[in-house]
Amino acid sequence: MLPQMEYKYTSVSGDFSKGSDDLPLPHGLSLSSLPKNKLCSIASMGVNQFNLRYARDCNSTKNCSPFDAGVRYVPRIMSMYMIECSEDKERMRVLLEFPNTSYVSFRRSFNPETTLVGEGTWDETEHQLCIVACRISGVTEESWDNALVGDCSTKLSLRFPAIWSIEDVSNIVGKIWTNKTVQESGYFNGIMFRSSRNRMAGVTDLKYQYTKIDTARKLCPKSEKPARTTNEERYVNGSSIAVMRFDSL
Repeated sequence: MLPQMEYKYTSVSGDFSKGSDDLPLPHGLSLSSLPKNKLCSIASMGVNQFNLRYARDCNSTKNCSPFDAGVRYVPRIMSMYMIECSEDKERMRVLLEFPNTSYVSFRRSFNPETTLVGEGTWDETEHQLCIVACRISGVTEESWDNALVGDCSTKLSLRFPAIWSIEDVSNIVGKIWTNKTVQESGYFNGIMFRSSRNRMAGVTDLKYQYTKIDTARKLCPKSEKPARTTNEERYVNGSSIAVMRFDSL
């Protein structure tokens, strides 16, 4: 369906906008911190499902969905498929789909109206993957003869958070926006997205930030009474595996 040989990258450029400042992203891991230390190692993630998060006042397709009014639903998830990756050029091609479901189905039908094709490159300064996405038009049920790829005004940035917390353990976060103005057709408000996975095997620079320790300490204040004898322990013995055990993620 999409060309695999002699492909020329045209959309990715150094003039990639950071997007709306009201959609800040956490500090990301550098490429050297990721498994295999290479851009194309991201391809090993295969199919990725991302949960979309819209602005609070978003309750219709108007200025919410990246697609026009012909698509009568606001997508809840996005899936990203790797088409190809060039390590020497530090470029990749991806397919972005926005189905009307809450999960990615492997037996899905291709819908060009809710699919974007994009080119991406890694920005080591910002520690993020930058993607320029384009719309597909001119496709009918009978033929792809008049298919066109254009309107590359949709942008995405994707990061691997360097710090996790109890409230955020997504291994990938990002945002989607358009460089169109509010007055232009096709404009939509910025969209945040997070991966549905929370595992990052083989990453050494990943850190965890404790944010609820003070609250936990207040629940168990230190007693000013003298310590009890060994046979009169007030709390469960935390070192007893048979009585008390915690499993980490």
